Amino acid sequence: MAAGFNWFPVTVDGQPAFDVVPGPLGMAMLKTSHAYWAACASAGLDQVIDDVWLVPGQPAGLQDALATANPLWVGVHCPLVIAEQRERERGDRIVATARGQHARVHTFREYDVDVDTSVAAPRQCAEAILTALDARFK
Repeated sequence: MAAGFNWFPVTVDGQPAFDVVPGPLGMAMLKTSHAYWAACASAGLDQVIDDVWLVPGQPAGLQDALATANPLWVGVHCPLVIAEQRERERGDRIVATARGQHARVHTFREYDVDVDTSVAAPRQCAEAILTALDARFK
């Protein structure tokens, strides 16, 4: 296993897929990103964090790192067929990684607000997030 991130072939629902598994360096990079985002929050910098959770402890580690920041947890969803189409169209992804992550990535925690990018335009998703954020501070 490589020290960084590893793509292991698996089968999901009878289809080829990849499971992304961090090695020791990959895990250190995940923990370091949490520390960076916590430092930004401590410095008063508002931020949008786009994190793909690969291992069960990852969201808990981020939650612990941001404990004083009062984050709004947003689940960004779309059906697998859409995720796979986007993966292919980007041209810079390992095809079948979305299939490997799709069923698992949102199982590690609950969210304050969920958006589905297959049925809502970016502006609608942003409005849903801002509405949830406004509700938090009322």
